[in-house]
Amino acid sequence: IARFTNEVVAGIAFSAFALFELFISDPLGGAMADRFGARFTLKFSAACALIAGLLLLLDPHHLWVIVLVGLGIFTSYGLRVSNTYLLRMIKANEGGLIFGLSENLASLAYFFATVSIPFLVRADRAQWIAAILIVGSGLYLFLLQFLRDDLRVSRKKRVFQWSLFNPFLTIKHGL
Repeated sequence: IARFTNEVVAGIAFSAFALFELFISDPLGGAMADRFGARFTLKFSAACALIAGLLLLLDPHHLWVIVLVGLGIFTSYGLRVSNTYLLRMIKANEGGLIFGLSENLASLAYFFATVSIPFLVRADRAQWIAAILIVGSGLYLFLLQFLRDDLRVSRKKRVFQWSLFNPFLTIKHGL
C-alpha cells in the first residue's frame, strides 16, 4: 500500500485492517466456531488465505487488489480457531503437551512469515508471497480434511444467521 500511496496512508490502512480483525473477523470466528464447529471455521480461514493468494497472483500492481488481499489475510487471521479445536478434541491427560506444541509451531510459522514477507515486498516479489499463501493454505486445507469434526452434526437444517456480521450483537450476546 505504501508503494501506491505513502506511509501515512499505509499506516491508516493497516490500522483499519486491525480494527476489521478486532471488531468483525475475530467475533465472527468465535461465533462460527461455536455454531458450525472449529474445523469448518478453520477451513473457511484457509480458503480466505487461498483466495487472497490467488488475487495477489492475478495482479499485484493495483491498489484495490492489495486491499482485497489485505482483507482476505486479516479475515483469515481473525478466523484462526485452532486453539478452540485442540481444546475440544484432546484428552484431558494430554492437553498441555499438544496445546503447547501447537502454539510453539504456530508462533514459529508467524515469526517466519513476519520476517520473510516484508523482505519479499521490498524485493518486489509479489508472486512469491502469492505462492507462499497458495501452497501454505492449500496444504492446510488439505490436511484439515483428515481431522474429525469437533461438534456433532445435528439433524436440523442449519440456516446462516446474518446477525453474525454485526460485531456488537455478537459481542453483546456472546454467540
